[in-house]
Amino acid sequence: MHRFLLATCLMLSIAPTFANTTLIERGLDAYRTGSADRAMQIWLAGSILQRAGRTDSITQQLVSFRQLCGRLEGWSPLKSASYGPQVTETFYVLHFEQCPVFARFMTYRRNGVDTLVRFNVNSSPEAILEP
Repeated sequence: MHRFLLATCLMLSIAPTFANTTLIERGLDAYRTGSADRAMQIWLAGSILQRAGRTDSITQQLVSFRQLCGRLEGWSPLKSASYGPQVTETFYVLHFEQCPVFARFMTYRRNGVDTLVRFNVNSSPEAILEP
């Protein structure tokens, strides 16, 4: 019994923790159900990326991945890092029918609302998971 409790406590202490990813996962769900445009609407609502005019290139990148890799079937969070109480960076692997795609999202929480301030997707894990 003591070994079981010790193993359980050890597993809980080393299990990765992920920040609130509701904004990111709402966009991923919209993308999975068929709309890169709807995903971008969710992710970019109030974002500096939208004001900077980066939406078309990011949307086109998502459309290209769907054309090359097939339909998005699911995703797994890989790791998350917090930079103070308001900034979180979360890394995902996106599971398409034909291949994995890696994604990096940075959110900024202000007055209880998350906005996306950085977003990058790439088929190469090295391009996303760099230190």
